[in-house]
Amino acid sequence: MAVLHRIPRIAVRICVPALSSLLLFALASPAGAVRPFVTDDARIIDRGQVEIENWLESTRGDGQWDPAPGFNAIVGSSVTDWFEILAGGGVGADRVGGSTLGNPMVMGKILLRPSQVNGRPGVAFSASTVLDHGHGSMYLPGRVSVLLGMSTWRLLDDHLHVHVNLGMRNDRGLGFDPRRRAQWGVGIEAHTPFEKTRFVGEVFSGDPLVLHAPSYAMQTGVRRVQSDYLQFDLVLGLEPALDDQLRRRSSLELSVQLGVRVLFDVFTRGGRPGDPDGARGFFGNR
Repeated sequence: MAVLHRIPRIAVRICVPALSSLLLFALASPAGAVRPFVTDDARIIDRGQVEIENWLESTRGDGQWDPAPGFNAIVGSSVTDWFEILAGGGVGADRVGGSTLGNPMVMGKILLRPSQVNGRPGVAFSASTVLDHGHGSMYLPGRVSVLLGMSTWRLLDDHLHVHVNLGMRNDRGLGFDPRRRAQWGVGIEAHTPFEKTRFVGEVFSGDPLVLHAPSYAMQTGVRRVQSDYLQFDLVLGLEPALDDQLRRRSSLELSVQLGVRVLFDVFTRGGRPGDPDGARGFFGNR
């Protein structure tokens, strides 16, 4: 774990100059926050579309890697021009043998208005809950509820997207008093000199879909947007390790995630292709 202690300074020295360079070479194209990106965007998919976000995650903590990557999936659909509903969960191999099933989640997301290129930011709200079901090492007994507001800016002629989240979360765990605290996140997505390749980075106050998540974390990586219907993510994350009493230890947990997002035009009106910029929003007009 001594190597992990040196990672944050190394990450800052590498990522800050790299980020500055990438922003100078940003290229215009649609973008959106998708898992394993934690900071959410003020955007939902077009009405009638169905999205499936899958990601494999492997974590190194206590000096060892998980025995096998955990598999996570979220399925969502926009049922109106302003409302999207999502649900998901995770499965994996347990460290003590057998399988493990993570806590399932349900989320509703309301888009008030979409963001405009070089104009007003998008505005959205979401309410999510992580349920007290599952077993094994991916399951944490308890429940977390999150209310979140989000804004998205499309800057520099759509060369750069900035996502800001702010809200509240409530964690209720077996043997612990309810814990209420702010939930926040700031993320960016920029295009690179390589066609279809994006740079992503974020800092946030712990994963809102994880019970008793640490108070801060960071992720950075690359995104490959193959088309409006298919994209891939490779993300490296760091966060403080916690003991059984939720106290911060001197070590950090390192995670590596590989994500795939697939979009389908299932229930779109008239069978037409969905709008790659997403739904119109409650007050939206295009």
